[in-house]
Amino acid sequence: MRSDILFFILTAVIGLITSVEDVRTGKIRNFWIAIGFIYGCILYLASDPGERAPHLFVVSNMALSLLTAYWLWKSKLWFAGDAKLFFLYSILLPAGIYKIAFFPFFPSFQVLFLTFIPAAFYLLILSAVDLFKNWAESSSKLLRGLKIGAPFLFKNTLSFTFIFLLNHILWSRLAPHLPAYEFANRVMFLALFVIYNPLNIFFECHKKIHYAVIVAGLSIALPYFLLDPMRVSKQFFNSLTFCILLIIVSDVYRKITDDHIERSKNKTMPFAPWLFLGMLTTWSLILLYRAPRV
Repeated sequence: MRSDILFFILTAVIGLITSVEDVRTGKIRNFWIAIGFIYGCILYLASDPGERAPHLFVVSNMALSLLTAYWLWKSKLWFAGDAKLFFLYSILLPAGIYKIAFFPFFPSFQVLFLTFIPAAFYLLILSAVDLFKNWAESSSKLLRGLKIGAPFLFKNTLSFTFIFLLNHILWSRLAPHLPAYEFANRVMFLALFVIYNPLNIFFECHKKIHYAVIVAGLSIALPYFLLDPMRVSKQFFNSLTFCILLIIVSDVYRKITDDHIERSKNKTMPFAPWLFLGMLTTWSLILLYRAPRV
């Protein structure tokens, strides 16, 4: 418990400083990332072994956080400073998060989810207000800018339908082991909304991987279809419907928000405050989990 308090203090200090810097200058200095990393490692090593999370989970979370941060940076969704800060936060997570995370080996996913959802809604509200203020110009640009052509729609529909279908299959297998299966499944679908655009950018840059996903999805789904054709067919059509909705909504969202950011003075949205909010929300969930039940 004592180490958690120290981790929270360090998180609060780093979060406040980097948020203010990002808003004022649009940058996150490596100095604060290095300070947080050094002190985070010292706190972890100095903490009581009974208060630590399992080493395997900690290493796994750090590795997956690093890969995720790199991917979001390469997808141009984050700047390098945002990616480094997210990786730093993976080190500063308290041991309690590993007990309530959907994925004990990647609890930073929860931070990512709790970061992107409020940020996406906030940006959507600002963009919608801007759209209505400049309706004549913005509406015509919106219609011209949409990329929903037949080849684009077919290729993405096929690949993401298989992704959703495999998500169905995965979570149905995990259901007996997860008491909050239905909630976790819905969270995963909402998360797919969040990662659609960066994943789509990645597929456009790596066409071979894109086709490999389609082939792999078909190869995995086919045996399940032969075992239970009615159930898999229903899941496939549900996934197809959801996928088409995702592509249309995501493309409209991308265009609306891109126009708003282009009109803004800074041309970017500071993300450090949202990452800090994601961390604070994660801490709040841990405190609620630890609170005595009446």
